[in-house]
Amino acid sequence: MLDGLDEEELYHIVNGMLDLSEISLRDGKIIDAKKQEIIARKVSDIKVARQVEQAKQILNKEVMA
Repeated sequence: MLDGLDEEELYHIVNGMLDLSEISLRDGKIIDAKKQEIIARKVSDIKVARQVEQAKQILNKEVMA
């Protein structure tokens, strides 16, 4: 689902969901806020996992060279 998105787009999704979460909290929508935080965390985890894979690929290329 998020495969076609680049790092910057993932960053904006995370920040957008966190902003929505804050708005939901202010509006008293605690469940919605929690859902939005969970989505932000999961997208952030995907972003970090991609960065780890990219780092591994770069390190493998440097070792092979």
